[in-house]
Amino acid sequence: IYRISLLEQTRQHSQRLLAMHEIDLAVAAQAPLEWTLEIILKQTVGQLDVEAAAVFIYDPTHDTPLVVESRGIQTDISELCASGLDSKQVNLAVHILNLPQAPHIVALDADTHQNAEVLQREGFFSFCAAPLFARREVIGVLEVYQRTQRNLGPEEIEFLESLSAQASIAAENARLHGETQRLLEQTQRQARRLQKIIESVPDGIVLINDERNVVVANPSGHEYLRLLTGSPVASGEPVTDMAGHPLDVFLEVTGKNGPGREVALTEPYPYRFEIDAHPLQEDSNREQWVLAVRDITQKRELQERVQQHEQLATVGQLAAGIAHDFNNIIGAILLQTHLLAKSVGLDPQNQKRLDMISQQSQYAAKLVRQILDFSRQSMMERISLNMRPLIAEQVKLLQRTLPATIQIEFTAPQTEYWANVDATRMQQILMN
Repeated sequence: IYRISLLEQTRQHSQRLLAMHEIDLAVAAQAPLEWTLEIILKQTVGQLDVEAAAVFIYDPTHDTPLVVESRGIQTDISELCASGLDSKQVNLAVHILNLPQAPHIVALDADTHQNAEVLQREGFFSFCAAPLFARREVIGVLEVYQRTQRNLGPEEIEFLESLSAQASIAAENARLHGETQRLLEQTQRQARRLQKIIESVPDGIVLINDERNVVVANPSGHEYLRLLTGSPVASGEPVTDMAGHPLDVFLEVTGKNGPGREVALTEPYPYRFEIDAHPLQEDSNREQWVLAVRDITQKRELQERVQQHEQLATVGQLAAGIAHDFNNIIGAILLQTHLLAKSVGLDPQNQKRLDMISQQSQYAAKLVRQILDFSRQSMMERISLNMRPLIAEQVKLLQRTLPATIQIEFTAPQTEYWANVDATRMQQILMN
């Protein structure tokens, strides 16, 4: 009898070891949580010789179970988890396993179990429970049910504790796997968002590794590399020089706020680029660089235009100062000419000379006005003027000035064409 009992204990022990091995394989393979719990419940019912078992896994922030699996229970699972997690049920599960001696089976009634009414309809009389722990808190309960009052022995209680521990590990692994997947998806979304941002940046962004190969570049980066190197450079291909300069010249750190190196191209079109290099140190101690390539062609052209305008403004100010002084001299000449023209007994020859001086002085005054127009310092004198006589006078002047081989005619209806203009400027426009 002793040998038979010993053999039976050995057989049970071996079967339980095989059962734990099967569960270990499911946990190690990170099988879906429902599959792993189904294996645990199958071994629970089979090895403990109970009639039914169920496992409830809860979210610590909620009362209702996240996962419920059962074996040997006909009642719909939704009825078992409708009432949520009862702290009394968990405390009782902890208390049952801590009893120094039998009975570890507790009568199933409303005082001991929240689902007593549902389970009693199927004829269950008693139950035993083991809590599931993770992160130093209860995350669920593993329960076994019987239709008879049979106590569980110490080895069976120990095996039930082992099963609850495996269920805890499976539940925690599932939680960690879900959290990892969530973080991975979040990282992938952020990476895609960052990739879109980099691709939309007008500046060229190029990552160069320690072997001087292009790791990755945005579309602008690839285009600028093609212009700077003279040929397309794909990811993984090396870069030896840019714009006729060795690459290492550009990899010298320019500083956070310092200007980058500026290079000019003449072929295929005039370009100017500003290149900044920023080191990127990885955990592998392999140094990499981020090149920021900026097309500053239009910026430099605009700066040159501004400089030209400033130079013209300076020349205009200088011309205005000279013109004012020259205008004073012309004014004195005209004044003296008019005084001489009124002299008594002036012979015709000298009169013609005075008229020539007056005419040329007035012409010089017009030139001074043009210089002041250039410097934007002359005042416009707009008056209401009939344009027809003005144009006719200018046409007569042109007819006397132009060679005889050129004929100019002016035709207009006999009516008035009034405009609010500056007469001198209008004459200049017609002459031009």
